[in-house]
Amino acid sequence: MDMQATGLRVFCHRDPFGFGEVDFLLRGTEDFGRLLIQAHPIVFESKDIKDYLGERQAPSFSLKADNTQLLMDELWRIGFRPTEGHGSVGQLGAVEKHLADMRALVFKTPPPK
Repeated sequence: MDMQATGLRVFCHRDPFGFGEVDFLLRGTEDFGRLLIQAHPIVFESKDIKDYLGERQAPSFSLKADNTQLLMDELWRIGFRPTEGHGSVGQLGAVEKHLADMRALVFKTPPPK
């Protein structure tokens, strides 16, 4: 399937029973919206590792940048956050306000408006 299909959407759903699984659904349309397309489950194959040494491996699937952003947004929607890195804009704003308040206390200046 051409992953560049129009209207490709990525849907994520967290396991409601807390077993740590996340379901993914890739769905879109083609032929000017007349056909619904959906990715099938990825199938894992077992092969002897010596058959793969030194070979370039094809990706399991590829997404265009805008569809990758949709995936990232979906993961954020269901509660996933980066394990490291900078926080969200809201978190950064809260830290900046806290620092301004601390400076006002330490240096005895009025906090900025």
